[in-house]
Amino acid sequence: MKMMNSFKAYWILWLREMLNTIHNAYLNQKKEFYNPDFANLTSIVDGTINYPKRTTFLDEETKNRLKQDILNHYENACFIIEYNGIYSLIANFDLKGNIKKHEFVIPDVVQGMVLNYQHYNAEAAPISVLTGSRVDFESILNSIDYDNSVHYDQAKVYVFKDDKAESILDKVDMNQEYYLADGHHRYLASQHIINKQGCLAMISNLDDVRIDAINRKMQLVESFQDSIDYLDQEGFVRVQGPLRKGLVEIQHQGKSYFYEFQNMENDIFGNHDIYRLHTQIISQGFKQYDSMSLTYSSSEMTLNDNEVAFKTWPMSKEEFQMYADKDIILPPKSTSFEPKCPSLFVIALIQ
Repeated sequence: MKMMNSFKAYWILWLREMLNTIHNAYLNQKKEFYNPDFANLTSIVDGTINYPKRTTFLDEETKNRLKQDILNHYENACFIIEYNGIYSLIANFDLKGNIKKHEFVIPDVVQGMVLNYQHYNAEAAPISVLTGSRVDFESILNSIDYDNSVHYDQAKVYVFKDDKAESILDKVDMNQEYYLADGHHRYLASQHIINKQGCLAMISNLDDVRIDAINRKMQLVESFQDSIDYLDQEGFVRVQGPLRKGLVEIQHQGKSYFYEFQNMENDIFGNHDIYRLHTQIISQGFKQYDSMSLTYSSSEMTLNDNEVAFKTWPMSKEEFQMYADKDIILPPKSTSFEPKCPSLFVIALIQ
């Protein structure tokens, strides 16, 4: 019987390739949540958030305030969270396993992130990972006694340690396919760090999340009218709004212009709107060939007189899964998934 139990344990570990407990996790007790884009990395010194002097995107007052956040330390843990009505799992995601991706990464951004890993010892925001098969996180939560729970205004967090955490990971990870939804640059940068085995991740069901479009804006390279004239001359059809799939909304000086994308039947991208936005409208029509010169946001953008914004219809979940399954890489910022985990909420020492 002992040999059978040992074989079963080995079999489960062999099948579970992707999820692991977080060796050293910190749960922030502060009731105020930080924006998901606030910080990806931090340093933990003597159990407190401690940003070094080299951190220039925060002023000293903010750094000192962050030091006052109360952190609870857990070893070999994972977390089930209920956030905005959605249940998810926070755990360590293995960097050597198979995960499906859909977005292009910019090498300069990855190299900058690799450098930052030399100066910070903890991950402050998880990458977003989606499951190919539905996982009933709520039922799992109800089937295993948690070690601790913390209730916030917007979220409930349940802590599982050691064998309990391993049991949850076994239930989630068995024969599962995973999709990288958000954090492509962080995931690739992590793979360039020697001895870094995993990445802090929030695992959610694809069915539960919402996909938003990401708007773009840029400084005009030539006059706005010259760009509009080019689109008209090249046969782009101007139509009436509102925005829908297959259209781009171009905003300038308080006015909106709606154009149909042109069909591209002979490539693998299948008339994807973001692909056509970059190749047909931004590059050809507005003469901007550097995607790093654009500003991205999933919310409305404020424009000055020399700026132009572009809006598209959100990608469907079926499209997202299809592109990832076929390993078709789309332009950066093709999707925005909601909800995202707040920054500095669950913090993991880099392992």
